[in-house]
Amino acid sequence: MPLEIIPQSITLYPQDVQVFTVRAIAPPVLWKATTDVVIENDASLTLTPATPGNATLLQGAIDGVAGIEFTFDSDMLVTSTGSILFALTGSGSHALRVTVSPTSIVVKDESANTLDTISHTTASGDVFYIEVAGNMLRFSLNGIVETEYEALTSVRYPLRFRVDATSPYASATPHITAPRLVGNWALDPINFTGDNTFTLTPASGGTFDDSTDIWITTFTASDQPGVYNLNVQIASSSNQEADATVIVSPLSILSESSIELQPGEVVTLKTNYDAAQTSLVTWSIVSGSGSFSANQFTAGTAPGDTVVKAVYGNQEARITITVPAVMTITVSSEEVAAATPGEVLTLTTNMTGTINWTASTGTLSASSGATVTWTTPSQAGLDALIVATNGTYTVSVTIPVLNAFPYRPSLTLKWERKKTVLVSQSEDKRGRATRVKNYDNTPFESHEFTFLNRNLAELSAAQDFWDAHYPNKRFILTEAHRGIRLVLWPDSDIGFDASATCATTYTFRAIEG
Repeated sequence: MPLEIIPQSITLYPQDVQVFTVRAIAPPVLWKATTDVVIENDASLTLTPATPGNATLLQGAIDGVAGIEFTFDSDMLVTSTGSILFALTGSGSHALRVTVSPTSIVVKDESANTLDTISHTTASGDVFYIEVAGNMLRFSLNGIVETEYEALTSVRYPLRFRVDATSPYASATPHITAPRLVGNWALDPINFTGDNTFTLTPASGGTFDDSTDIWITTFTASDQPGVYNLNVQIASSSNQEADATVIVSPLSILSESSIELQPGEVVTLKTNYDAAQTSLVTWSIVSGSGSFSANQFTAGTAPGDTVVKAVYGNQEARITITVPAVMTITVSSEEVAAATPGEVLTLTTNMTGTINWTASTGTLSASSGATVTWTTPSQAGLDALIVATNGTYTVSVTIPVLNAFPYRPSLTLKWERKKTVLVSQSEDKRGRATRVKNYDNTPFESHEFTFLNRNLAELSAAQDFWDAHYPNKRFILTEAHRGIRLVLWPDSDIGFDASATCATTYTFRAIEG
């Protein structure tokens, strides 16, 4: 692309500030027209007959050997008193000025001192080349060096170039051919001013700190979401323009349109505007329960739907948060998922109003109430279905009644947190492709229990318990270290190690069930 805006495409949020710059690397030639010149698509300059015209090259030579070359054609020739001036000038330093008349060429320095006068009848096909290298300035005609000007000091970069044409012209449709640039020519946003204008379509998308005659502009996005076209046009010429895309994103919440939270659960709600350069969004509750602290939402305790919204300006985005009806089952204030035979459990729920309870087995202390107790059946191996309802919401929980292992393992305890994972590893870069086989990516624990120096009575009871439950009956074991009730599957044979004192150590493994 001969001319481009950097960045070419960007997504912004309201009030974001972005710097855009214009870049053009030679070749292409970019002109700054000043008088009676039309810039064509091929970078040639159309002149007005019988009228002087001039133009300045927008790019400058940044460093090193730099030159500019013109090849005359029949429409570039002057006649009579007409002339064409080529001027290559250093930044506040030396210059080479080449004036081409119909039958002569005059070469001057920056102080208008004549360096050379060459007798030559300019014709179609003539090639004029001006070059700077260090402190040496040269003019060549048709590949032959005609003039060398060795300045006392080096030419300072960047170099600028200007061409002036003075009528009369030999052609009725005069023009200046596009030059060939040699060396490192580019737009220099620091040292060069521009003959350019930035515009945004539609204009409502944002504002510029300055949109005219600069190469670097600072843009501030507006509050209006949309896709906008950023255009820069040089010298008011449609043949010297570039476009970029600016997207001002609409406000959106970064989640599904509805989510479920547990009673009292705290979550941080996020929007795409969180990536903005300034804090934009205000959260509030439209209906329902719960509370906000900035963008952190605490769910209510009762079941129901809560609608919350994120607001910026005249934009808003909504999300529905559902708190389900839940049942809490505790023993001595510890929440449990399984019970032992004959155990008394406390049942509560987050529902309000008149709550009715039923149990498929065991005994409830009451059929209604905010809190009831449930005495499990005396037989292990049963699954009890507990149901609570207030007429609007219903929650049910299945509680297995399991035998408890009658002894506590010795310290130290050993367990692993695991997932069942399929792993495929590449041989070259050791990359991995994985698949977790556990439901919903949930981990489970694997335990290794050791019972040190136990007597023969415990040994017999433990052995009977293992015989009754291995391999496919779950059991309960209370783990004293964390103070939690574990529901486990037996996962190994039971091993014994007897000492001379008749004390026996036994071990087995179990996994979370």
